[in-house]
Amino acid sequence: MFIKVLYKLTAISLLISACSNESSFSPAATTTIPSDDNEFVLSGETVSGVSQKGPFIKGSTVTLYELDEKLNQTGIHYSTTIDNDDGKYHIDSVVLSKPYAWMIVKGNFIDEITGKKTTNPITLNGLVKVEKNKDININILSHLAFNRIQFLVQQGLSISQAQKQAEVEVLKAFNIDDDGTPFENMDIFANGEGDAKLLAITLILLNAYEGDIAKTTDLLAQITYDLETDGVWNDTNLIENLEYRTYESTGDAFISARKNMKSITTQSIPEFEKYINKFISLNHSGIVWGHCFNESELQRDSYEGKLHICLDSMWVEYTGFRSLNDPVVDTTGKFGTLVDTRDNHVYKTLTLKFDNGDSAVWMAENLQFKKSVYTRAEVNQDLCPDGWHISNYKEWEIMLQASKEYYQYGELLFNQGFEYSEYGYSGEKCYFMSELDHSSYRTNCDGHSQDYAKIRCIKDYIEPITDTSKYGTLTDKRDGRTYKTLDIELPDGTTATWMASLLEYKISKDEDSSLYNIPGVAQTYTYNQILNKPDVTDTTELYPLLIAAEKGDTIIQGICPENYHIPNHQDWDNLLSVTKENEQIKKILLHTQRSFNKTTNEYEFINKILKFNFDITGNLVRGIEQCMSYRPNHPGSCYTYTVPPYTYTDIDKAKTANTWPSLWPETPNEFVLRCVKD
Repeated sequence: MFIKVLYKLTAISLLISACSNESSFSPAATTTIPSDDNEFVLSGETVSGVSQKGPFIKGSTVTLYELDEKLNQTGIHYSTTIDNDDGKYHIDSVVLSKPYAWMIVKGNFIDEITGKKTTNPITLNGLVKVEKNKDININILSHLAFNRIQFLVQQGLSISQAQKQAEVEVLKAFNIDDDGTPFENMDIFANGEGDAKLLAITLILLNAYEGDIAKTTDLLAQITYDLETDGVWNDTNLIENLEYRTYESTGDAFISARKNMKSITTQSIPEFEKYINKFISLNHSGIVWGHCFNESELQRDSYEGKLHICLDSMWVEYTGFRSLNDPVVDTTGKFGTLVDTRDNHVYKTLTLKFDNGDSAVWMAENLQFKKSVYTRAEVNQDLCPDGWHISNYKEWEIMLQASKEYYQYGELLFNQGFEYSEYGYSGEKCYFMSELDHSSYRTNCDGHSQDYAKIRCIKDYIEPITDTSKYGTLTDKRDGRTYKTLDIELPDGTTATWMASLLEYKISKDEDSSLYNIPGVAQTYTYNQILNKPDVTDTTELYPLLIAAEKGDTIIQGICPENYHIPNHQDWDNLLSVTKENEQIKKILLHTQRSFNKTTNEYEFINKILKFNFDITGNLVRGIEQCMSYRPNHPGSCYTYTVPPYTYTDIDKAKTANTWPSLWPETPNEFVLRCVKD
C-alpha cells in the first residue's frame, strides 16, 4: 500500500485565490481587456495547444489566468470548452500584457492504458509562458512542477529561472535527466525525447492505482507537495511502492498503452519505455520489455534471466527453442504439405530426422478440423486426417529432445516458439497427447489441470523391413509343425540355436480351456505340462528336476521337440546379454509374436501372454527365512518360504521376473515355451 501523507492545509495565495474564482468561470471564452498603457504580449491572437493526462475529451474546460512577475493574478482570465476528444483547445481573441499565465484544465480524458474514457474528472495545472504563434500544452509534468515554481519565485528567483530549476527537479525525481525541453512544449503523441519522458511519467502515475482517478489525484498531490520546498521527492516508501507497481506492469499495462495509443493516432508513439526503465532501474536493472526495432531479435532480461523476442515492434517473453545467439531459422523449402480431404484444409508439415536413423512427420500447424481448441471429451483419434494420429507422450518427448538439440525443429514446428511453452497456461499453449494405448488423453501441461487444449497430428509410421533371411527351420516330428529358428552368437564365441517361434505342440486331445491357443503363434502351458508331466502336481517330484537342470547336472527336454530342451536361467542370461545390445537380433527373434503399431512406431505383442517365456530358476531363494517386524526391537513373525524354482523372462524388456516371496504374484500360472537346441 502506498503511504499517505498529511496534506498541507494551506497552499500559497495564488492557489487559494484561483480556486476561489473557479466558480465564476464561463463555459464560453471571457475577456477582460487590459488598459491601453500596457505593451501587449497578445493583442487578440488565439492561444491553443493540447491538454493531456491522456487526451482530455469533449466538454473539458481550459482556463487561462494572466499573472504578473510575482505570479499574482492581474484579473485577466479566459475560459473555453474543448469540442473534441483529442485534448486540443483554443482560446480566441486573447489580449495579454504579461508573458506568464496560470492554466487549468478540468475534465475526463482517454485512459492510455485501457483505451477507454474515464468517468471521473481530473484537474491539471500549468504555469506557462505566453508568446505569439506558440502552442501551450498542459500535462502531468506542468502540474507536478506548479507548486515548486511558485515557491522558488517567492524565494527570489525569476519566473524563468524558477521554471527551469523546477523542471530539472521533477524529472530527477523519476531518475530522468533534463534535456532542456520546456514542459509546456511536450506532447505524448509527439516523437521527441521530452515527449517520451512526459509519456513515461504519465503512464507510471496512471498505472499506480489502475486508473482510479481519486487515488491518482491524491498521488499527484503527495508528489507535488513533497517537491515544493526542496525540489526532492523524499517519500522513500511511496517511491519504492510506485517503482514496484511499475515493474510489475512492464509486461502488460504499458504494452497495452502503446497499442491503444496507436489505435487513436497516426503519429509515432515516442520511445517512452526506456524512461520507465530508468525509473525502475535502481532495483530492477536489466529488464527487457516494451518497444523494439529489430524483428525476431533476442535479448535476455538480466533481472529475471528470461529471453525476450522482438515481435511486431514489441518485446515479448520468448518460449521458443533458440538460444541468445542463434540466428533466425530460414523457412525456405523446409515444409511439406498435407491436404485434409475432409475439408480441404492445407497444413504445413515437417519431417524430423533423429540420431538413431528414425524419422517422424509432424504437422507444423495446429489441427483446425471444425475448431482449433478441443475439450477433453471431444478428443479421439478420428480427429486427425486419414493416415495421421494424435501425437502421444513418447512422441512429444522425442520431438522435444530433438528440438533442444536442433533448435530449428522447434522453431519450425511452433512458429518461432510462439505456439509452445513448457509451462503452457489456460489452453493457449497446451496440447492433448494420447496415451500409448489410445484409451485416454492428457495435455503437455497437465500440471495446470487443462480441460481444453490444441492438437498436433503426426503421420502414421511405415513398418520397417525385417530381415527374415537369417531364419533356419525346425520340423517337429510329433505333429509335422515347422518352426523358425535363429542362430545367435554368444559373447563367449559359441553359438546357440533358439526357436524364433513359440511352441504350439498339443499335449493332449482334451485341451485345457483355461489355456490360450493363438493359432500360428503360440500355445500356453502350465509348468508341469512343460515338464511333460501334465498329470503330476506333486512338487516333491517335479521341483528336484528343475533344480538339477539349473545346476547344469541335466537338461530337461520336457515337451520341446527332439534335440531341444527347456532353457534354464543360464541360457536366458546368455541370450539377454545379446538382445539387450543388438536390437536387430531381438526384433528377428520376436518377429512372429509381435505386430507393428503404425501410430506408436513400436512392435507390440499380439497378446501380453506371449511375453511370459518359461524360465528355470532352480534353488535361488528356497529355504530362506524371512522375518517381518513393524516395530523397532520387536521380533515380529518369521517364515521359511519354499519358492517355486521357475519364473518367466520377457525378451522385449530384457527382464526376468523376481522370484522373491513378496513378489511371487508377478509370476503367472501359465507360460509360453521357447526351446533352445541341445
